[in-house]
Amino acid sequence: MRIVTLILLAVATSAAIAEDALTFDQRFDLMRSDRQKLHTLFRAMPLGGDTHTHLSGAVSADALIEIAGRNHYYFAFSTEGKFLAFVAPKIILAKDGSVTFDFGGRCSGNTLCLQSDSLTNKHRDQIRQAIWITDADPQRGEKKGKFADFVRVFGVLDELTDNSNVMPELIHALMDEASGIRVSYLELKMTPYGRRNRFGAVVPIETLLNDLRSEIDAKNRALARAGKPTVVVKLVAQLLRSRLTRTGGITNLPYIGCSGSDCATRWEQAHYLASLSRFSDFLVGYDFVGLPEVKLELPNSTAKKMIRELTAKYGDANIAIHSGESDETKFADNIALALDAGADRLGHAYNLSSKVSSETRDLVCQGNTPMVIGLSSNVRLQVAPTIDDHPFVGVIRGDICAQKKPLPVALATDDAGLFNTDLALEFCIAAANSNLTWQEMKQLAKQSLLGSFAPAQEKAQLVAEWERDIREFEENWVLPTDRSQLAAGCPDPT
Repeated sequence: MRIVTLILLAVATSAAIAEDALTFDQRFDLMRSDRQKLHTLFRAMPLGGDTHTHLSGAVSADALIEIAGRNHYYFAFSTEGKFLAFVAPKIILAKDGSVTFDFGGRCSGNTLCLQSDSLTNKHRDQIRQAIWITDADPQRGEKKGKFADFVRVFGVLDELTDNSNVMPELIHALMDEASGIRVSYLELKMTPYGRRNRFGAVVPIETLLNDLRSEIDAKNRALARAGKPTVVVKLVAQLLRSRLTRTGGITNLPYIGCSGSDCATRWEQAHYLASLSRFSDFLVGYDFVGLPEVKLELPNSTAKKMIRELTAKYGDANIAIHSGESDETKFADNIALALDAGADRLGHAYNLSSKVSSETRDLVCQGNTPMVIGLSSNVRLQVAPTIDDHPFVGVIRGDICAQKKPLPVALATDDAGLFNTDLALEFCIAAANSNLTWQEMKQLAKQSLLGSFAPAQEKAQLVAEWERDIREFEENWVLPTDRSQLAAGCPDPT
């Protein structure tokens, strides 16, 4: 028995020495076929930042249930058990001191409203199914268009996520998740215009931004006290392309006065906030969201013209544009239009490999505009039929370019709550479905910071800290030998 023990010890020691002799690149290649090991790796790796995520769709379904309960929302279900909406009741105090709740008719007849402590596991599962976008969704395909699910799901979410008193809790939840998987930077797309508080009053934009910045600072202090990594959070004002001329709500910002019909448009306020105002180090840019059209349906106007006019008035601002998120022929050169309009970053850029003209491809390959890809988003919105059909490897490596020039690409979650994902899962999915090297995976993480809209000094610090952290990670990280300690693994998005 002693001889057997000595032999086993020698074998184990030899294996350990062999493992130590491997480079991290080689260790990564050995893990590639095991999704649990990959997932464990990426949950521990410094992932950089998530620069394409929408605040209203980013928080997980379970966290939303908790947040809604804490804020005294009711959960509305049909008599068949289908989840319909988060409902904030209006509190009515009668002269005799009695209190009643007005649900606007939404919790009567064929609708059942429950408080959080009355939710069963079945109710909670119905809420998850109403929020997640997957091929298993029984409502998928009821309307024409690949983005019909978005319309339905945000109809469920908006009453909760648009509440200015709830927004800080949404950000806190995202910061907790980011800290847990070593995401050091979040760039959250949000709509600061016309947000209302729990009493139904419109909150001035500067009040909302001040409150959010204070809440983020407080949350980072709490993370630091708990010995957890802190998270730099910046905001990006999102602009729905079809609603640019809507007024921007109440604000007291200099030069952007607002009185009745004299309110500045959302477009004007977004550009001002992201360029000249005292919030420009916090609200660091703006983003065109919505369907892929870039040309604006306004008389004698284009995105390019309006950006130039606002730049002349307020100065440069960081501009992101959702582009290339459709393989429809009519949107084939949407990316070229976005670049011509002045985009500083492209969101999605999915159709670069097959649908765009050679001129558009050359334009991208000759430039250095950062691009952000959401794998789960593209598949679950049926932009890419399956993950195997997604051209992300060719875009990352520059195989689409005549000169084979690697392109500045980062991975992101888009709407993590809707797609039931996080950044570690997106990295795991990318690695499991490609032959990308460890060096290329690292570059994806670093590029998320290089392509961010963080102010230059903060960006340099974020990159320097990531480079330090990734060196320490490669030197010290050890894969658990007990399989029960491995992460769950990353299923392909469907």
